[in-house]
Amino acid sequence: MIRRLSLWIMMIACSMLVNGQEPDSYYTNPILSSGADPWMVKHEGWYYYCCGVPGGIGISRSRDLHKINPPVRVWKAPEKGLWNSTCVWAPELHFWKGKWYIFYAAGYSGPPFIHQKAGVLESVTSNPLGEYVDKGMLFTGDVLNDWKNNRWAIDMTLLEHKGQLYAIWSGWEDNNPTDKTSQHLYIAKMDNPWTMASGRVKISSPDRYYEQGELPLNEGPQILKHGKDVFIVYSCGQSWLDTYKLSYLRLKDSDVDLLDPKSWIKSEKPVFEGRDQIFGVGHASFTTSPDDREYYICYHTKREKVPGWKRDIRLQKFTFDASGAPCFGKPVSTGEKLPLPSGTTLPVKVKSIGDLEKDFARLSTTARPYTYWFWMNGNITKEGITKDLEAMHRIGVGGVFNLEGGTGIPKGPVTYLSSEWSELKAHAIKEAARLGIDYVMHNCPGWSSSGGPWITPEYSMQKLTWSEIEVEGGRQVDTLLTQPATELGYYKDIAVLAFPSFKNGKPVGFSDWQLLNNSVFNHKGLIDIKEYDKEQIIRPEDVIDLTKLVDLKGHLNWSAPSGNWTIVRLGHTSTGRKNCAAPDTGVGLECDKYSKQAIQLHFNKMIDLLYPLIKPYIHQIQIGLEIDSWEVGMQNWTSGFEDEFCERAGYDLIKYLPAMTGKIVGSKDITERFLWDIRRIQADLLADNYYGEFRTLCNQYGLVSYCEPYDRGPMEELQIGSRVDGVMGEFWNGLSAIFQNNLMMRRTTKLASSIAHINGQKVVGAEAYTSEPESGRWQEYPFALKAVGDKAFTEGINRMVVHRYAMQPHPNAAPAMTLGPWGIHFDRTNTWWEPGRAWMDYLNRCQTLLQEGLFVADLAYFTGDNIVGYTKVHRKELNPVPPEGYDYDLMNTETLLNRSWMERGRLRLPDGMSYRILVMQEQSHITLQLLRKLRSMVEEGLVIVGARPQQTVGLQSYSVAEKKAFGQLCDELWGKVPTAVIDRRIGEGRIFWEASLDLDRVFDRILLKPDFEVVANPNSAPIRYIHRQIGEADAYFVTNQRRTTEEIICNFRVKGKVPEFWNPITGEKSRAMVYQVNEETISVPVRLDEYGSVFVVFRSDLPEQIIIQSIHKDYECLVDASNVFPIEQNQEIYPDIKDNFSISLWVKPESDAMLNTDNPMGYIPNPWTEYYAIYPSGGEQLYGAGHATCGLAIGRNGVAVWENQKGYPEIKMAVEKPIPGWSHVCLVYEEGAPHIYINGEHVAYKTRSPQVIHPGLNLTTLEEGASYYNGDMSAPALFQKVLSDKEISRLVAKGPVRETDKRILDWIPYANTQSLLAWSDGTYIFTTSKGVKKEVKVEKVGDPFEIKQKWKVAFPEGLGAPKEINLSELISFHRHENEGVRSFSGTATYTTDFEVKASILMENKVVFLDLGAVEVMAEVTVNGVNKGILWARPYVVDVTKVLKPGKNTLEVKVTNLWTNRLIGDELLPEKNEYVPGGGINGIEALSRGAIRKLPDWYMNNENKPDGGRITFTTWKHYRSGSPLVESGLIGPVRLIPAKKIELK
Repeated sequence: MIRRLSLWIMMIACSMLVNGQEPDSYYTNPILSSGADPWMVKHEGWYYYCCGVPGGIGISRSRDLHKINPPVRVWKAPEKGLWNSTCVWAPELHFWKGKWYIFYAAGYSGPPFIHQKAGVLESVTSNPLGEYVDKGMLFTGDVLNDWKNNRWAIDMTLLEHKGQLYAIWSGWEDNNPTDKTSQHLYIAKMDNPWTMASGRVKISSPDRYYEQGELPLNEGPQILKHGKDVFIVYSCGQSWLDTYKLSYLRLKDSDVDLLDPKSWIKSEKPVFEGRDQIFGVGHASFTTSPDDREYYICYHTKREKVPGWKRDIRLQKFTFDASGAPCFGKPVSTGEKLPLPSGTTLPVKVKSIGDLEKDFARLSTTARPYTYWFWMNGNITKEGITKDLEAMHRIGVGGVFNLEGGTGIPKGPVTYLSSEWSELKAHAIKEAARLGIDYVMHNCPGWSSSGGPWITPEYSMQKLTWSEIEVEGGRQVDTLLTQPATELGYYKDIAVLAFPSFKNGKPVGFSDWQLLNNSVFNHKGLIDIKEYDKEQIIRPEDVIDLTKLVDLKGHLNWSAPSGNWTIVRLGHTSTGRKNCAAPDTGVGLECDKYSKQAIQLHFNKMIDLLYPLIKPYIHQIQIGLEIDSWEVGMQNWTSGFEDEFCERAGYDLIKYLPAMTGKIVGSKDITERFLWDIRRIQADLLADNYYGEFRTLCNQYGLVSYCEPYDRGPMEELQIGSRVDGVMGEFWNGLSAIFQNNLMMRRTTKLASSIAHINGQKVVGAEAYTSEPESGRWQEYPFALKAVGDKAFTEGINRMVVHRYAMQPHPNAAPAMTLGPWGIHFDRTNTWWEPGRAWMDYLNRCQTLLQEGLFVADLAYFTGDNIVGYTKVHRKELNPVPPEGYDYDLMNTETLLNRSWMERGRLRLPDGMSYRILVMQEQSHITLQLLRKLRSMVEEGLVIVGARPQQTVGLQSYSVAEKKAFGQLCDELWGKVPTAVIDRRIGEGRIFWEASLDLDRVFDRILLKPDFEVVANPNSAPIRYIHRQIGEADAYFVTNQRRTTEEIICNFRVKGKVPEFWNPITGEKSRAMVYQVNEETISVPVRLDEYGSVFVVFRSDLPEQIIIQSIHKDYECLVDASNVFPIEQNQEIYPDIKDNFSISLWVKPESDAMLNTDNPMGYIPNPWTEYYAIYPSGGEQLYGAGHATCGLAIGRNGVAVWENQKGYPEIKMAVEKPIPGWSHVCLVYEEGAPHIYINGEHVAYKTRSPQVIHPGLNLTTLEEGASYYNGDMSAPALFQKVLSDKEISRLVAKGPVRETDKRILDWIPYANTQSLLAWSDGTYIFTTSKGVKKEVKVEKVGDPFEIKQKWKVAFPEGLGAPKEINLSELISFHRHENEGVRSFSGTATYTTDFEVKASILMENKVVFLDLGAVEVMAEVTVNGVNKGILWARPYVVDVTKVLKPGKNTLEVKVTNLWTNRLIGDELLPEKNEYVPGGGINGIEALSRGAIRKLPDWYMNNENKPDGGRITFTTWKHYRSGSPLVESGLIGPVRLIPAKKIELK
């Protein structure tokens, strides 16, 4: 490009930003006010801008495409007199095999600019901003290496096509004494970026009408690739005139010879030119948005119409038309607001602490929980839709995931996708918009994955298929090849190959070949081939491609060389997979997941129908589409995969294809690498062409895209989750007796949150609380679900999507419609639906805080390059195991390469997430590209924990040079000499590794304290947490996973802030008064109720206040916050009690237990369960070899004994027996043999174990896998002997003892004042952080007193109970003599009067009402004042302000479960027909109990006929002998006084 020397000075301004600080939501042009020949390249998440600077070449980098930072000079031009000492033009930066190369033009004098030649610089390291060496001038003449006739050349760029490098540039035909010479475009092959492999070939001259002028030019060639298309976009006209413009050459076909000028087709008209005030556009470069979803052109324009080179730099988005040609449009106007490039990361915006306080107290509209709303097989009505949505709105549900299901429910009157269905869908969306409920639909019928009747076999999921024959060579082979096996009559050829037959017989597939070629799910992520026949190896050079010798009918005509030949005909056919759980009329083939065209076809079919329905409401509510969990098997081919593979992998796969059929090609190593490339590229296609295209299509219509990014598919889970707007996990309530692979599902909460954290996604959803049939059955209720939900919160979930709500087409039938046997019953027909709004409020408050700010983690665990398989997520699966108190995310290669960098000693991501340590684990394989980046990041301060990798992956890294580079990088990081312990400092970073490494030792060496630590936990309670940084505040969510009240002391890694307690149940907050400020942490005593939870929020905006360090009562320590060091718990407490002992306990189970291990186990090596009443620790770890401990799992269906020797529990024995309400269980070991007693009855016996058995009553921890019991139980009593039957009977006769609250003093301030509550008389001594002691004597607090008056209990009509009963004392309904009361389900109203003495209402006293035991929810009214809904324990409410001296009236509305009424109805005649066996356990529960035909009254929306059963349901979960559950207000109901202690 011809320039004047004076313009060289103007490049100084190339670092100037236009408009200073830019708004968050848009950018404007120009992005640089001065500059020319812009070259921008994207690499590993950074945008590099290369330009000339005074005296040389500079590079700048930015995370943002639209922002160009000041450049760093990386090369200084040599002194005058050398060929490249001046006139340095149009530098370009390219990355190739671990090094950076800068191509540039220069000369030794000018003007006139007649000496310009092309040169190249090579980076010394992989750092583009580092040092470069001059590789010299490049040959640009006609005859290779004829340097005497080297030609004038500028604007050189690099093209890599099918593994071959090419140089393309602008040049003169001959060297001339004047720079007024026409310029042409040339191409040549290259051996590497500094060595030409051929002479030049002219591929374009300025011969079109639009290329004419005073000096016809073709210059500034740039490569633009899109799919299979390759374009050379170049500038034409004259750079100093306002008519400068762009045109392009297009490659005819990807298989043509690029050095043949006829292979390039020139555009018949300009493709980008100026307009109005924007003119002289030219010399463009091309890149993509941060998320690769948009294409951008960066170009320069003239700043004035007069001839000259005053130019600026601009950026704008462009697209491609249907033919694949780029559509650049017109240059956008100066100052026009343009949307930021897709995927641009904006600073995380957080609400102010004041706004958070308001939302927490009053509830947030954006943090409401959602629910799955299933429309069941065409059973849909308008009235039901409105009632459902209004019911959701009433209790605070903020969104629905509306799916179509057909699980075991008879076909209804509405046909899927019919006009009636469309009308109902439109009504639903309209009603949702009216109520402000977000609306998400599954993208196809059913819930997995994307398909329907409209998908034809050619657009369905594809698989490789082949046939083989053996022929004798040395003759003409004329034969009809057998067509390989097909599905659905569809088949398409890929290739026909021949190779010399094996001498030792027919081919034998190598080990695991079906896993390695994506035919079968590779759940372990295998890479290696373990076994193969070493005599059966195909040399790639011996493979002959016969494809062109086969006609369309499969007829081969081939002159075969001598010898025996195996001929393989390879093609692809449909997998035949259909969508899962769809309504009858929506069943069809799944679309091809590697093809954009296939998902477009499917999406357009759905959107053509749906969009007119949703369009009016797009801006009223958030509307989205979802891809649920992957349940459609494997796919290992797609049409055109050969070309796609070549483009992405850089080599032709044809000669290696026999490896896909189980044969070794080249060598074991080559075959492994090729198959890794297959899996890698198919995973990329799945991510880009299915999930990524799904998001693109959704966003085009203003829809939000969601997915559950996991399960058994050809995927990299972290990758596919990054391609959508929102990810979701799932977690299950209750046992996993049917599908043990639910363990794989339960890892998905942490998996989904990691994906969200590393990709800047704010909201992490979860298919929440779902359950197997035995865990649902209308047994679930909010408090019972609380702990498992809180656990999901601590794993990063911040939007519960409750699974599930079954659409109720009938206005009043109850409990009515189900999702077959599945899920919890979150329906308006459930008994506790209306009071359940208090639970929704709790979830809302939790999500209000958990959706704000950034997750805090110290560790990033690298997931490796194994591609397909289950991602290891659980702490115990990771190596080394992350200690409790240090949180972590998972991180994949793509994130490390494209989104991460080092800053201030932490690995950082664009949205602000950061990590102190990258844990590589023991990953034996790694890409060379990632290893190079890790080397530079360690130099900048990264701490790596991990073993030395053993090799690279893929054939792209298979060369002597790359093997050498790999070894050198490993030596630099891990050292040349192998050592048992690695602790190496490299630059500012470190590398740690040793076998069985304990991360705590690493933390000690880098001085990293736990983020959260329970330092005082006397009962070894399972305490979980999550930490979020919200602006200047730190919010820790702390939860107790056990139904016991716990008083603990926690260390929080926070400095200079004041703790507050935010109660998510009540919305109240109180500033902490008792805590200790340490050097690096703050110690805070925390009291957690049963399944209790609290946010401990640290703020820097609160004024100073008194800090109490310790509290004593009558010289006995109640709490001491200065206890900042963990107290070690001694587990080994029963070494002498073995083989002969008894364990007695009372239990009230609330769901079934797993009683056998005969059902499908998925990929679980050891059958497992949760909710152990007694968790057995590893016996050998506690007591030595040959020892085990025993534990119990207890459900409403029976008891199981588990023993643990090696570190994991194993089921020993089980007995199926109904357990109604509170029951006594005794486990007796006699001579090592277990016996089970239930309510005094000996029910089971098992022969002794070979191990020595100890009682499993030692303190257990989360680290070893201890869970929580989903029910109530007493503290187990241990007897060091074998109890007799009589002794056990006496224990039963005593009955259970209900423990009452024994608290002495609350150290959480009362009602956000500076008052603490004392519950008993005594002298309290408060010691402040400054050592000042304050003594307070508390007297006449008063004792709790029980309300023992008679109770009147009223029941609603129509539910089978009498209108009213009187109770002299509170008992569970299920023990009442009246059958209607015993089986009652619904809300009963208890009323009583009681007297209060005036002394209890003194000014400094507070009085609480304690309801005692409630089954399961209560709404309290005292003296006509509603005190709210009590859904979580303790069922206690402050009634100080509503009590009065003398007579008081108490009303308690208690809501129980459907369980007892459903069981009671089984004693009554059944009018409907069900599949026999309802209420059975195990795998048969999935089919037994389904209704065969829906009754006419139900289908006609008529009232249920009078008489007979009270309830109606579409699934029968109970039998007449099923155990009843405790029900109603059980008490004791007490008034509990306390006295305020003012501390100021």
